[in-house]
Amino acid sequence: PMLATVSEKPFDDEEWIFENKYDGYRTIAVINEQEVDLFSRNEISFNTNFKPIAEELKLVDHNVVLDGEIVVENDAGKADFQLLQNYMKTGIGNLKYYVFDLLNLDGNDLTELSLLERKELLKILFNKYSFSNVFYSEHTIGDGIKQFENARKSNSEGIIAKKANSSYSIGNRSTNWLKIKISNEEGAIIMGITEPKNSRKYFGAILLGQYK
Repeated sequence: PMLATVSEKPFDDEEWIFENKYDGYRTIAVINEQEVDLFSRNEISFNTNFKPIAEELKLVDHNVVLDGEIVVENDAGKADFQLLQNYMKTGIGNLKYYVFDLLNLDGNDLTELSLLERKELLKILFNKYSFSNVFYSEHTIGDGIKQFENARKSNSEGIIAKKANSSYSIGNRSTNWLKIKISNEEGAIIMGITEPKNSRKYFGAILLGQYK
């Protein structure tokens, strides 16, 4: 899948659209003759873990490739990553697939079309079906600051800004897609610990490694 670049501040621009940033697993759905395969970013099969989504997508009577995010929402309708991880073990939770892009339709590669053209085709396609767990990911045009504030008020993870006329760059991290998070975090690797000193017990400090 196409990946987004981190950006620090929201902005307003009529040449950009703004979507909710979902706290879940990025998922590519491939539908061929009503046979559905779900894949993670790293091409790991999600068919077993998220079987209800795969079963529901069998309603689609076209050959398509979809891009979206699978989440599990709590009773308040907020995506909860811990619930999603537990769902993979227990099957308990409100499982949903928010689809924000259409990459192929009946053998026609759509990746060179503009984002708004792809989303328009996706919405037309989804209007044909009555899904329970699969949703078209809505967007707004131009008003990123307002969208960001709405995300903050709803305790969402943030927003995704996308250049409206951009093509889909397969497998690349692009500045045409920007992720703007409410709280910025950085992943680190725990490398080890130091010995305790003075009155400190057990260990002194944690040594962290950073990807560069």
